[in-house]
Amino acid sequence: MNDANRFSRRKILGISALAAGSVAAVGGLAWLTCQKAPSSGPVDAVGAEDEARWRRTDPALLKWREVAPIAIPQVKPRAFIILPDERLLVAGDNELHLLGADGTVIAQRTCNGEPRCLAMLPGQGILVAVDERLELHAPLGIATEEKSVALWASLPPKAIATSLTVSGNAVWLADFGNRRVWHFDATGRQCGVLGDRCEFVIPSPYFAVAAATDGALWVANTGRHRLECYGPDGHEISHWGRPGPAIDAFCGCCNPAQFALASDGRFLTAEKGIARVKISRSDGSLESVVAGAESFTRDTVGLVPLWDAHGRVLVLDPQRKAIRVFVAKELSS
Repeated sequence: MNDANRFSRRKILGISALAAGSVAAVGGLAWLTCQKAPSSGPVDAVGAEDEARWRRTDPALLKWREVAPIAIPQVKPRAFIILPDERLLVAGDNELHLLGADGTVIAQRTCNGEPRCLAMLPGQGILVAVDERLELHAPLGIATEEKSVALWASLPPKAIATSLTVSGNAVWLADFGNRRVWHFDATGRQCGVLGDRCEFVIPSPYFAVAAATDGALWVANTGRHRLECYGPDGHEISHWGRPGPAIDAFCGCCNPAQFALASDGRFLTAEKGIARVKISRSDGSLESVVAGAESFTRDTVGLVPLWDAHGRVLVLDPQRKAIRVFVAKELSS
């Protein structure tokens, strides 16, 4: 990256205050050791005769309805975040697009590589994982483009970033290439790693992380079909999830592919193979189905689910090239 494409962190600090979002506080986390988790056992197979049955969702579980989707300009969208002002930032096709709540394109920025995941870094700007580096971007539509991007941190060789989460002064990045979760402080200094002494079984490049409000870090160990919780010392606290095609399990070789956390401890998960989006309670028990397999094409992969400030569920659907919007039936009736 040449000097014309860099800018000082001091300049970003002033610019990005307008875009800083609320995140949970966490302090002093150092990912140094972790316990090896026990094997989850074999994955339930889904035969051709059974597949149609598993793709049908019990109507009693479908407690959400879909409303008008938000079209997005990228041909191959990868990730999106919801900004504090409810605008959307979508990454894909070597570009970032800033969209209004109705999908209107407000601003666009070309990246020097493929943006794979992104997150707000309050007081500084927007973190974007591009190739083997983390870039710090000034908010789109505010900064001049020649002073919009700075190198924030370099990633290890072979890194393939798949997920970013920020909580207070801590930043975590899930790396499929190395099967590690890297921990950075707010200045971009790497200060720990999760995965050296425990086993992340990640067969495909879907590897997600999310920080909880209590400071814990949740990691999707997809090959074991479960979500794992790690504490400040890097040791596993708990986990939940089981393999299988049943609606309250995680199907296929490796799921959940993506997930998000609510402030009350609930989980919003998205699966591939049998594509579906579900909400689970804090103990992992199934609460409801946002969208079953009937709602997606059979080749659907790369779903990214998020909650917005109004309690709606927004799902990036790369096959539809849209952010699909779901509202709770009890609130929309």
